[in-house]
Amino acid sequence: VGIIEHQYRLQGMQRGYFSPDSYLRLSEQAYGNSILNLCAQHHNRCLLPGDNVGFNSTEGGEATLLWTFAKELGNMILPDSVCPYIQDRDDSSCPGIDDALAKNPVSFTVTDYRNLFDVESIKVALNQKKYSMAFSIAVHTIANYLPCTDPFVKTDPRCTDPTQCTPCPIDTPFPSACCVKYDGQMYNMEGEFRKRHQLNLEAGHALMVVGYNDEYVTKDGMKGGFILRNTWKDGVYSFATDEFHQKKARGSHSLGYFMGEVSEVVERMYCGNAFNPRNWLSCGQGSTINDKAKDCLGNQVQSSAKANYQPVTLSCTDANTCNTTATNVYFTLNTTAYGDGFTIGCYLQVDTVTNTAVRDFCLFPRPVDDLATTFIPVTSQQYPNLDDSCGFYFFPYDLFRESRATFGGGFVSDYQLAFAPSSFSSGPRDLLKSYNFVSNSTYTQSSFNPTPNYYPDYKLARARGLPKKI
Repeated sequence: VGIIEHQYRLQGMQRGYFSPDSYLRLSEQAYGNSILNLCAQHHNRCLLPGDNVGFNSTEGGEATLLWTFAKELGNMILPDSVCPYIQDRDDSSCPGIDDALAKNPVSFTVTDYRNLFDVESIKVALNQKKYSMAFSIAVHTIANYLPCTDPFVKTDPRCTDPTQCTPCPIDTPFPSACCVKYDGQMYNMEGEFRKRHQLNLEAGHALMVVGYNDEYVTKDGMKGGFILRNTWKDGVYSFATDEFHQKKARGSHSLGYFMGEVSEVVERMYCGNAFNPRNWLSCGQGSTINDKAKDCLGNQVQSSAKANYQPVTLSCTDANTCNTTATNVYFTLNTTAYGDGFTIGCYLQVDTVTNTAVRDFCLFPRPVDDLATTFIPVTSQQYPNLDDSCGFYFFPYDLFRESRATFGGGFVSDYQLAFAPSSFSSGPRDLLKSYNFVSNSTYTQSSFNPTPNYYPDYKLARARGLPKKI
């Protein structure tokens, strides 16, 4: 619904019905419910490759369905207060939807629609149209490998048992024929989509493309790409299975960050990404572990971490690795790149009752994002990501091209919508409709007033305003 929200907002501003800092939040839950009902009535129109919308699930729902059911959906888009999104993935539930549809004033028609398949055409369209568009792409997994000669895995059954051998990828020279494989996600906690070795198809996903930056370089060294608005929640959670502890870690940034308009320090003021291990401040100067504990607990480290919005004090969430009790905290001593995209993180455990060190230790090699499945910042240092400002991702051009060449299907859908004047509560009202849900779903952009305000690009961030929700 993001592309519909954006054009509603733009047209409201153009007609004088909306202030620049206002926006209407539409109901994803109601949209999903309407799609499922329409697909139940027109089953053959919803049998899309890799999607489950024809089988009573919004999993993998294509952005092209807005065109498939353009006439029907033009009168079925409801404000979010009718039925907010349900986290437990009950796609079909939306209490009161029939009554809300009868009274709903929001309506639009699709006046133009086209799909774009190459990078340059997408960039031209974004420049000309100046509104967000639907971005459809295959979801792939990535993999990291440790060769069986590596001391960390040489006694692993996947190395000692020939029947469990996983061949090492041929695009990188490894010192052994067999490797231990660690599967991971196609994004990192910087909100960057990425690749490593061969792309392995998992599913499909629809996002919004809101812009591009030819100069931004990802942590993996990929230059130039599209800026996307995503709906994924930032943080660490346990709904999905991966190699480390059945958890998944996600993070995002602001639009201004990916446009290169704010520094990492200013970015952390409103997109803290506190769970991202790259943002954790390391400490531990000293020759003994108690000297290191004194340094990490000291005012210089703690005040510096606070001023720069960087977590430094961590708690353990994995009882198999560390002590999860509240009287034990952990500090990052150092992180070292290792092998095929892995990181070795070394930590200091401190007893908060006595303020003395318990031990220092290093974890098994893992991708840096997976350190977040073992440690998280203490509550007071979990600097939040503001919903109105964060949630942006970066998709490199070269990855878009490779994904299209490997899986096909990657494209951008350009919808041009026209909203009826009576769709806006400040416009000419339809007296037969109710505007309560519209009013209750209209929000003002969050204010941003962090302290301290002495960073050089703070004034720039204030002058341009917060990156607006698209």
